[in-house]
Amino acid sequence: MTREERHRKIVEKIVDFGEIFETFALNGRPIFSDIVPTACVCFNTEGNCIGFVWGKDFFDSCSDYTAHFILCHEMLHIFLKHGVRGHGLENKWKLNVAMDLSINHLLIDEFGFIRGELDNWETLCWRDKVFNKFVPALSTFEGYYAIDDSFFNKGFKSIDDHNFQFNEDDLDDETKKVLDRLRKKMARDFPSQGDEAGYIESEFTVEKIKKPKFETLVKKITASAIEKKKKLSSSWTTLDRRLCEVAPDIPTTNKNHERICRAKWKCAFFIDNSASCEDYAERFCRVAGSLNLKIFDVDVFSFDTGVHKVEVNDGKYRVTGGGGTCFNCIGKKVDEINPDLVFVVTDGEANTFAPVNKKKYFWFLTENGTEVSIRNAGKRFRLSQFE
Repeated sequence: MTREERHRKIVEKIVDFGEIFETFALNGRPIFSDIVPTACVCFNTEGNCIGFVWGKDFFDSCSDYTAHFILCHEMLHIFLKHGVRGHGLENKWKLNVAMDLSINHLLIDEFGFIRGELDNWETLCWRDKVFNKFVPALSTFEGYYAIDDSFFNKGFKSIDDHNFQFNEDDLDDETKKVLDRLRKKMARDFPSQGDEAGYIESEFTVEKIKKPKFETLVKKITASAIEKKKKLSSSWTTLDRRLCEVAPDIPTTNKNHERICRAKWKCAFFIDNSASCEDYAERFCRVAGSLNLKIFDVDVFSFDTGVHKVEVNDGKYRVTGGGGTCFNCIGKKVDEINPDLVFVVTDGEANTFAPVNKKKYFWFLTENGTEVSIRNAGKRFRLSQFE
């Protein structure tokens, strides 16, 4: 297979990571170079199109998965106008690292990439690798750039080459229209990423920031779920929540009527019985117990190859089970009890799991936990991010 044929197959599969990438990728052409050490994007004057430039040896050494990541990485640089926004910032090494931090985490957090599956992922820019002290997720690269130099570890490299400039003035009108449309979609989907003028978080001070508690995050997620359903219940196709008690039999055309109007929302908590998770068991159970029982029905389970009800007696939690781990048992229990929200603490060491309704799942991974098995299973967090 030639490099061009392989690149075409890679582009054809890029839609798996987001439709926004497919449109732009299909407007580009691969250029294989002996000069560019890694990869970059430019304007191809010969073909009057966008050029995805690859170092020949680098492209040959990349796995297809890493090549997908690099292409998406390149396109986000362009969509977010990093070239324009970074103009005039003098510390180029720090600028490159800050840009890559914002993009790499966006690709992991929002587009489903798994960093552990990338070639040499440990050498790339991640918050837990770049900084020698805790730094929270920031919405723009300008926020990372504003952090004091003393918080940066050295030796991290960019996955692409930032020395080659992409001049949008060279693009033809049709490609400019496509790019403008994709930028508007990015602005709608990810408004916190900053506009073309850029945004400097100049008052950001690392020393003043403490790690958030994951109890707070759980409560934010549950509060957000309530708010979304309140908005849905006020539409003309649904019965207003205030009428549910006095007129429960009023017909409605919305299939979600029963779920919206019921008195409580269901939350299910699952704690992995693996030894690596035992230190989190009691705290996780107490998070579940702290939810307002006037609003939520809460079920707490432990799991291994099966699911076990966690018993509560005089405020003490009794977790049972152990031996092996399988995520399918969680899926079966969720299908059985049909909760609105599912919270799981695990080390990720189990079978690949891809539930139908992944939006209701929130995973908390232990410090050395792996994301490989739950890549398509919902929103993921690392417990190391929290106190």
